[in-house]
Parts: sequence; C-alpha cells; structure tokens
Amino acid sequence: MRFHYPNLDRPKKAAKRIARLLADRLPLSKVQNGLATVLGYRDWHELELAHSAQPPVPLDQDLPREDFRSRSADLTLKLARALDITAGEALYVLLASRLTGDAGAIEDQFAIILQCWKATGDWPASGMAGTTVRFRGSFAGPRRLAMLTADFGRGRDSPVQIITDNRCGICTREEISIPRDPLPPFLPHRLNFVYGAWTEPDGSKVLFSRDYAPLWRLRDGQRPQQVPPTDWIKHQDETWFWEDANAPWEDRHRQAEEEARLRSFGITGLPLLIELLPLMVTSVGNVRTPAGVLRDLQLREKSGPPRVMMW
Repeated sequence: MRFHYPNLDRPKKAAKRIARLLADRLPLSKVQNGLATVLGYRDWHELELAHSAQPPVPLDQDLPREDFRSRSADLTLKLARALDITAGEALYVLLASRLTGDAGAIEDQFAIILQCWKATGDWPASGMAGTTVRFRGSFAGPRRLAMLTADFGRGRDSPVQIITDNRCGICTREEISIPRDPLPPFLPHRLNFVYGAWTEPDGSKVLFSRDYAPLWRLRDGQRPQQVPPTDWIKHQDETWFWEDANAPWEDRHRQAEEEARLRSFGITGLPLLIELLPLMVTSVGNVRTPAGVLRDLQLREKSGPPRVMMW
C-alpha cells in the first residue's frame, strides 16, 4: 500500500521527530529513506515526487479502531526493519511522530505491539501460554486478572505459574478460572509504571521501574526517550515516588495516580521493558520475573551471543 499526502509537511516533520526520539543514533537521511520505504516508495526522492499523485489516505483517527491497529502493526514492523530497531521502539516513534495521524491510546498501543509479536512468532500461537484468566489469589490486585505461562498443563495437581500486575507467581488450579469468552492479554503495571528517578551527571532524569530497570530519559524541552532496560545508568542522585506499602497495583485509585504521573512527564507511549513480556510468558521452569529476565539478558550481552531482544 502506498500512502499519499496533500503535501510533505507531515512526512518531513515525522522524520525529524523520529531522528530526535532515537537520540540521533541515525542520520536524518537514513530516517527519511526508511520512512519512504515504509510508506510504499523506493526512497525519499520518489516520495517527494509522487506523494500527492493520489487522494490522501485516511489518518489514524479517521479509521475504525481495529483497522487503525492493524495498519499500525504493519507499519511498525516495516519501520523496525527499515531502521533496524525493535518493534517497541518503532511503535513509539511511529505514533509520536504523527506520520499517519494522531491516535494511539495505551490500550491501543499494547494491542498493536501484541499483533507485532504474533506476526514475528514472539507470542505463543497455540497452547495456553499467554491466556488471560480470572484470578482469585492473594496478589490478584483490583483487576483480578492473570496470564498463564508455558508451564500450564503439566498436571492437574501441578502449581500454576502466572503473571499478574504485580508479580510472577504460583497459584493452584482452584484460584483461576478460564472464561468461556477469551479475554485479551493485558499490560502488567509492573512493566509500565515508574518507581523512581535517577539524575544523570548532565542533569537528565531517567525514570526506572520497580525492578530498577530504566524506562524513560527526560530532558528539558524534549519528548521522553525510551531507554533499553539493559542499559547501565550512571547517576549522581536517586529518588523514589512511592513505597511498597502504597504500591499502585493494589488499589485502583493508586493506579490512576500513577497513570497521571506518567502523563505529567509527557509519557504517552510504552517503555521498552514491555518487550520482556513474551519471554516471561513463554518461559518453562522457574517463574520468570522481570528482574530475572533482565539479568539473563545482561549476561548474554556480556558473553557475546546474539541478543534475545533487539535493543
């Protein structure tokens, strides 16, 4: 599919935004050519010549919701390949750049990245892994949902390994129920909410998760930048936003407060930490916590074999 525009304003602005959001890791010319191929053109020069040859395509906000999600997933994967970045990075910069419109609530973004994982084979295509169930256990949280891991089904009397908003844990079969009508996978709050901030030597702030994984870098006058969760952050100060006794996954009011905190920082996208979720869901054996997955990834990066995640 080729995207047409009434003028070049939107693609030009999008290319500049993406280059900035990627912390200038790529020259603007490479971003421009990558965007051109994503939009159905040979290169940026052809886009300049032919962008208005046909009526403009509908913007994101003018599409039915499912069509918006499907189109965005397709564009995300194409952009990831064109710029050699992860799907999580591609989705964030795509929507933040407003290349194809101005839509993209958090629930839409999670649905889009889930489609990407399914298309690339990172999310289970069969079996019970990744299935959302009702959970009645002590750490259920207000949503009372859990996701099954690949360990489900080893035996009727075997413990069930699950992922909730708060943790990866073990429960009994009696504590879960599988709805007749399937529930969609959900974004665990522990992978999204911020726990505190590090101050870097240059004054930048890096927000981190409850597992002390970096999430976002904040600089004055700039949009928040995603930070790979395996990065080591050199910092000179550390602050915390809340204590475990007042954790946001235990209370709907606290969840709303932490969602508002993200918005106050200008964060409207998903952090790269969410890309741990497929690894957590497909793990077999010990329950895979975010911190455990991060340790494994950091060890693999140090030892040299190909990275599991593409950051």
